[in-house]
Amino acid sequence: MKKWYPCELHCHTLHSDGSFTVKELLETAGARHLSGICLTDHNTVSGWDEADLYPDIPVLKGTEYTTYHGHILSLDAGKTIDCFNITDIDKELFTIRESGGLVGMAHPYQLGTPICTGGRWNYDVKDFSLVNYMEIWSEGEMLMTPANQRAKKWWLSLLDKGYRITPTFGRDWHRTKGNKLTGACTLLHIDGEITPEKMKEAVKAGRTQLSLGIILDVSTGGKSVGDTVQNGKSVFDISLDHTRADLFKDEYTLTAEVIKVITKENKTVYEGPFKKGKITLLLEKDSYYIFELWGKLNGEGNHLISLLAPIYTKK
Repeated sequence: MKKWYPCELHCHTLHSDGSFTVKELLETAGARHLSGICLTDHNTVSGWDEADLYPDIPVLKGTEYTTYHGHILSLDAGKTIDCFNITDIDKELFTIRESGGLVGMAHPYQLGTPICTGGRWNYDVKDFSLVNYMEIWSEGEMLMTPANQRAKKWWLSLLDKGYRITPTFGRDWHRTKGNKLTGACTLLHIDGEITPEKMKEAVKAGRTQLSLGIILDVSTGGKSVGDTVQNGKSVFDISLDHTRADLFKDEYTLTAEVIKVITKENKTVYEGPFKKGKITLLLEKDSYYIFELWGKLNGEGNHLISLLAPIYTKK
């Protein structure tokens, strides 16, 4: 049976520009009620062996390649790339993928030069099938901030072109201070106990949810996020889990109010008050459907609380 596991997929330590030791990162992850993390220090794998010393929290090992034209996330790759001499971005992404790794695009609309040199994605990727995931929600800000909204819009445009790219949240976690919305994370839909291997597979398969804390669960005929279902009339079972949100209620409060379902060209095909139960949709072939939960943050309405990765339909 699949379960939602809260994870942070973008973390830094003293091995690059973070303030955490590896041990402190894992201890803080435990205090934040996270089930797993990705260790993604800039341009180095020097913290990987140290992570093996602390097995309490699963660590999926990766790297954030920091360049002047974008930050490339690589998870569990068998090869490294020369990030300082990239002339063909597709070739380098292929190297990561061919070696068994996953490719991610970090904070694609982060402020660029001179504040965050290279943080904004400017590479001209020819084949987006080489990209496994994109941080459409980054740095603990709301998903509706301009940078995150632009990232989400780009991601949706790639889905419209037929690419299956997994959406993720990335805190870009460097230190304990200054964190916003501390319960926000990427939730991974995993069968059985969480392991680094299952974390990788969940990201690869598109089994993610980006959430401030309330967990939205959606399924139809035993299938859920990342899966492909038949087009036509489909009945979806909808439920919420407030357990994680309650852990952070002394910092901020969440109230679920509205369910939205969007599809190609950012078209809303369903919007209504949240009620546990069932929603019936008429699904078009060769499309995708994204369920969103909207509501109140600290009593203020019209906030996006949770976003599920797409459910796809057959061609």
